[in-house]
Amino acid sequence: MQKVLVVDLKERTSHCINWDIKEVGAGLLGTLLLDTFFDLDGEAPLVISGGAISGISGVGMSVAYVVGHSPQSNGIIECKIEGRLASTLRYLNLASIVVRNSAESRVILKLDKNLNLEFIKADNLFGKNIGESNFWFQNRYGNNYLLATVAAAGDYGLANSSIVFDDGFPTSSGGLGADWGKRLLKSFAFEVGSVPSDQIVKDITDAYASRIPGNPLTLSEMKSPGMGVWPVDPNLPGYLGAHNFSVDIALAVTSFNPEDFSNFVHAERNLCVGCPQSCLKEISLGNEEGGFGFLHQQALPIWFSQLGITDVKGSLFFNQSSHLNGLEHSSVGTMLAFLAENSSTFKFGDGETALRYVRAWQSDPKSFPGGTGRLLDATTKENAHLMMQVKGIPLPPWDPRGAQGLGLIMAINPSGPRYDVVEHDIDFDLANYPAFTRESTLLGSKKYGIPESGFLSDNLQTDKVLATLNLWHLWSAMDALGICTYAGPPTRELTESHILQLYKAVTNSSLDFEKFIFLGKLRIEAQLNFNIKVKVPESLSTLPTRFFEEAVKSGPSEGKRIERQQFMDAKQTIYRASGWSIKGEPIGDSPVSKELFRLKELVKSNVGNL
Repeated sequence: MQKVLVVDLKERTSHCINWDIKEVGAGLLGTLLLDTFFDLDGEAPLVISGGAISGISGVGMSVAYVVGHSPQSNGIIECKIEGRLASTLRYLNLASIVVRNSAESRVILKLDKNLNLEFIKADNLFGKNIGESNFWFQNRYGNNYLLATVAAAGDYGLANSSIVFDDGFPTSSGGLGADWGKRLLKSFAFEVGSVPSDQIVKDITDAYASRIPGNPLTLSEMKSPGMGVWPVDPNLPGYLGAHNFSVDIALAVTSFNPEDFSNFVHAERNLCVGCPQSCLKEISLGNEEGGFGFLHQQALPIWFSQLGITDVKGSLFFNQSSHLNGLEHSSVGTMLAFLAENSSTFKFGDGETALRYVRAWQSDPKSFPGGTGRLLDATTKENAHLMMQVKGIPLPPWDPRGAQGLGLIMAINPSGPRYDVVEHDIDFDLANYPAFTRESTLLGSKKYGIPESGFLSDNLQTDKVLATLNLWHLWSAMDALGICTYAGPPTRELTESHILQLYKAVTNSSLDFEKFIFLGKLRIEAQLNFNIKVKVPESLSTLPTRFFEEAVKSGPSEGKRIERQQFMDAKQTIYRASGWSIKGEPIGDSPVSKELFRLKELVKSNVGNL
């Protein structure tokens, strides 16, 4: 039986709660605990959750989640963390950790394998970066700990700050570093360990590994330089965001060459325990800037396309120094792109000035425009439309005009515009993106309403909207169990059947396909209910006006913009199909709502009088 560890920073105590609902983990359990403790304390905790089946050594099983109350949106935020966190939580036999209240002085929490929790004074680490703080801890307590740490921006409680796990796996959006810092929490140190897999997990993992070379997508993610150096392709106008979405293609992208990064691949360390795909490589300037070079998917598109900068070393500095200084890549990139359209001192393509801004914001976080780290604090009424955000959360560098299903779900998604919230439209568009659309993807997606001929990326026709809703439920179900979407269906080689087999192997209980998808619906509605509770208005579930008013000028989506009425109609289609009101609020009598009520009552009864 797994446990939920509840830490009270104010009282300097910890308690364990037994948790034995096997299928409820990850983002779903994190949200349920967030909601329950919000009712109990009058404020939200911060929750770290493993998946119901994540943390075992195997394919796609190295994802955990951090759930909190975002200072950017004032709503829920959920961030996926890859690497060793999931396996460490599994080793500690923890389904979740709930961090309540605030400390009286700055602390580091040190948790050992027996769940003994030590509170360590850390006032001396205020303003220190991630490397300095982690070195201080490791010099005293050794290296057998996974550290989750904030830097100066988090210490100041600024809304652009991240929590950085394991020197390179940050919370990517929502400003959760501010939550961490305001609690006077500098680091959380978890004793590291792992749990071996059984034969079924090994067999599924080995079979997946054998299929990687036959899938161009999985092969590109496994081969060096990996997923972070994805094809910043000049043939993607209307899909890849450029110059704050003001042009179709940045000149910097036309000269982008993945081979330019080969000399900077320092290690093929696979921190996603047991996963043969090994997507995330350590690509950095080495010790020149302190390491911290794990490269995910957003940094290079932000640098080369949204900012139009060709400087390869500059892009790597941007990535690793964002890790080192606990600043969200997306917040920094979105602000720079905004300034490039509004500032006389910085223009697109100016790498030297961009790096000067990055260094200034890292050394003096309050110099970030607006002083609070919130994107919208830097705008005026006149230029607010040029800040590319949804609910105050930075919009990832993928253009909703050429991927309108993705844009719709990013707008509706309760925890903001995650680019990995649903499979992107171009993987189902044979007409416009034949190089990205595989026959096996279309065949495997028929159950979700995708026809064998696919769908065009750049529209919101009703049958496509309903199919996109089904795909959203699928990816939410993977987030509810703790399965990595970068290994999962419909585009990678882990099928729904494989996921159900993994569930059986880990939990020794059965889960059918319908219940699996139902978990995805539960997770979305649980997040939506929290937003309703904290009064996040439905009117914020939209996209920046640029996408409704300005058309793509070239490429497959030439002349296309998002038709506002079609977008509004598409939202209503989603709401009706989900059993929600015209304001996007659950009515309460659907099977999803009834089961969610049961689970919330169960969590409340388990929490008891804590």
